[in-house]
Amino acid sequence: MSNQIALTIAQQLGGIPRLKLMTGAYNFSTSGNDLVFRIKNRSINAVQIILDYDDTYIVRFMRVHGSKITEKKHFGIYCDMLVDLFESETGMTLHIPQIIGINA
Repeated sequence: MSNQIALTIAQQLGGIPRLKLMTGAYNFSTSGNDLVFRIKNRSINAVQIILDYDDTYIVRFMRVHGSKITEKKHFGIYCDMLVDLFESETGMTLHIPQIIGINA
């Protein structure tokens, strides 16, 4: 299986450059049907988004500290729900604000 699923998930979140810019995301990886990455956040520092058999996602928000892992899972997440769920769970934004009234 290719990285296409992971790339699609990243695009649904705004793309890898936006994830890096807005969250400090790093260590992107995949096992074929998911996207896993770390973020720079005090309460949640790892995210795994898994494509489920019914074309929805299982989203795991994790706090990894040494060998201790705490997590919160969400099931049945549709692609148009990913950004809002990410923002509400992490407290980080993936939206780049528009600046109105500036002449270029």
